[in-house]
Order: sequence, then C-alpha cells, then structure tokens
Amino acid sequence: MTSPIQELLQGRQVWIPVAGRSMAPVLTPGDEALVAPLRSWPPPTGSIVLLVNATGRFVLHRVCAHDWFWCTTHGLANALPDPPVRRSSVIGVALRRRRGASGQGVRLLHISTPAAGVIGWAVRSARWLRARLPRR
Repeated sequence: MTSPIQELLQGRQVWIPVAGRSMAPVLTPGDEALVAPLRSWPPPTGSIVLLVNATGRFVLHRVCAHDWFWCTTHGLANALPDPPVRRSSVIGVALRRRRGASGQGVRLLHISTPAAGVIGWAVRSARWLRARLPRR
C-alpha cells in the first residue's frame, strides 16, 4: 500500500487528513483536504499548499508571498508567517476540503486574505531594500 504522499508525488490527487489547528477555521482537525500535485510555479498567492517545513513535517498553509526560488506561507490561526521554504518543498495545492471522512468536499477558494497581502508586501519590500543597501 502506498502512502498518500507517495501517490501525490506520482501525480495523483489525494485526500490528506488534517491534524493541526494552524489553519482554523478553514481546515480543522478531522477534516481532509484534497491535494493535487503542484504542476507549475508559482502557486497563486492565497492558495493553500502542502509543503515540507523546516522541521521535516508536512503542513497545509496559505501562500502569502513567493518569488522564483522561495515561498512564504502562513497558518491562518498563527500570529506570524512561517519561515520561507525552498520551491522544492512545496509539493501540492489543496483544492477541496471535507469535514469528517464521509463528508462532501467543499471547494477551497484561492483568495488572498488582507493579512497575506500585507505580509507579501512586507517581504517584497524587505527584499527590495536589502538589494539596494550597501554591503558590509
């Protein structure tokens, strides 16, 4: 039997169980998210992606900023965004959510939240400033 992550890496859509509360109220423990392989880069700002974070755990978080090599995500219930992850760490995009294993799937909207917009602006501004400041 193959794991859902293996199936995802083989190009199939899979239902991934949600265990944490970082995406509440959109995704809560006991929900499942239908995740499709990420076919192109970058994922839309505001979309929910499956990624491997810096500690090696799989998380579903909303994209708040990205460039060609990095992606910054944010759990809706978290106070701060996650540290940026490499492009190769983002392995799928969530399409639907269902409450409980037998519930009907509900489409997840890829809408940028105001917080995602502000965080994205701050990240882009910091990169712009860093590129223009003299090197020590």
